[in-house]
Amino acid sequence: MQRSRLASLTGLIALAGILAPTPTHAVRWFVAPTFIDGTPGIAVRGIFGATQSRDVFCGESRNSERNYKTILMASAVGVGTFAYLHDRTRHMDRFNDDLAVTTTAFTITGLVNSRICGNDWLQQTSLAVSSSVVSSLADYERALHYTEGISPLLWSAVQGSSLSVFENALLGRGLFSNLGMDLGPGFASVRFDKKNSESPIDFDFKWRLGTLLGTINYAAHGYHFEVEESLKTGSLVFTSHEPPSNIEGEEVLGYTVGNAYAVYRPASRATGSAQYREDVIYNWAIPAHERTHAGQVQKMDIPFYPLNEWAVESKWFSFLRPGGELGLLLVAAAGLNQEHDDRRQEWLPVSLEEEIERQTF
Repeated sequence: MQRSRLASLTGLIALAGILAPTPTHAVRWFVAPTFIDGTPGIAVRGIFGATQSRDVFCGESRNSERNYKTILMASAVGVGTFAYLHDRTRHMDRFNDDLAVTTTAFTITGLVNSRICGNDWLQQTSLAVSSSVVSSLADYERALHYTEGISPLLWSAVQGSSLSVFENALLGRGLFSNLGMDLGPGFASVRFDKKNSESPIDFDFKWRLGTLLGTINYAAHGYHFEVEESLKTGSLVFTSHEPPSNIEGEEVLGYTVGNAYAVYRPASRATGSAQYREDVIYNWAIPAHERTHAGQVQKMDIPFYPLNEWAVESKWFSFLRPGGELGLLLVAAAGLNQEHDDRRQEWLPVSLEEEIERQTF
């Protein structure tokens, strides 16, 4: 196991060196693990090891046998979904860039898991790709149907389920044995097997610390909590008649922390045809954009999944699910954020806002 760990670390160092534009970037990517190079799993394993009752990196079992049924199913889902998305998003370059980065990160995470845990690499890779593509499909459809009843919540459930399937594979569980999604201030999950349980179905809830802090911040600023919109989206949604401020104090039209976001909805509205345009922008495009940012937390859970497993076994942190939010903080600390629009500094999916306006006006 020590030899395979060393080989994986060496491979990731080489990968960082190849992908990085400069040696400085290579060092930064490896020292501060990012969503791109897949090193968080190794980093967490190196810190925590397998010192607890179950391995935080490999989970409950090993799956070295190749299951062609699973591979074919995952490949069919991935190819079919990608074809559907590509037909509709070919003009959305930045959205497709995010899909490429997410798919690469998930694939590397699966390959590292296969190397260390002895799982079948082809199965992990096929599941990584299909999970990433379905998750991006959910981002796209949730944004376009944001104002249609509980459609955002249903697409969030699709996204959460696709990510859960891949996480189950990484941890040696049945693919559909444990499904979860971010819901309100935490992560809600359902386990459908009887292993280590007296009932066939177990419900669990882990708090997201960043979401709680964001909610407190929004409430402290006097932003209005939108109960109905929160129920329809699965996020904690706040609105303000003044542009909300982000961490740096910059006024923006929308700001997301964890699974909570605040958006600007002006008190005075335009009249006539301009009112319709404002409704689309302030009640649809901007909040849909922010809901996409909120969905990044569970995506980031994938490369940081060992940290979530460690928290489950921890005496002090078993009530938290810290992986995704810590991953986003490390991306920011590593300086990988880029300006993606004129409202805020981040490197996360864009184009959805523009797509809504393109299809509407």
